[in-house]
Amino acid sequence: MKVTKLCFEDEADEKKALPERQGHFVRNIACCIVLAAVASFGIVSCRTEAGEAHDDIVMHEVEEGETIWEIARPIADARGEDIRKTVYRIMKINCIGPNGDIKPGQILTIK
Repeated sequence: MKVTKLCFEDEADEKKALPERQGHFVRNIACCIVLAAVASFGIVSCRTEAGEAHDDIVMHEVEEGETIWEIARPIADARGEDIRKTVYRIMKINCIGPNGDIKPGQILTIK
């Protein structure tokens, strides 16, 4: 770790240290801007994916032996869409992993 002198013997020493301190400041500001941009992109993309254009929101309680495909079938049929799209949306909104595990009593949000 490099320690920068805070008390300078003469003006020349102070002028030598100034660019180094400015460089650290600029680098720190740039890192903060990049981190803020990455964080805000993640928040915006989550909101966009979850907020699809369906006004009807249904809460469904999973019953014993039910699968996501069985839950999605009547919704997909009513909307005239591919059941895979409905299953994907249910899994995405409810943070269900790729194996599609759901449990009896679990409440699913369906948009």
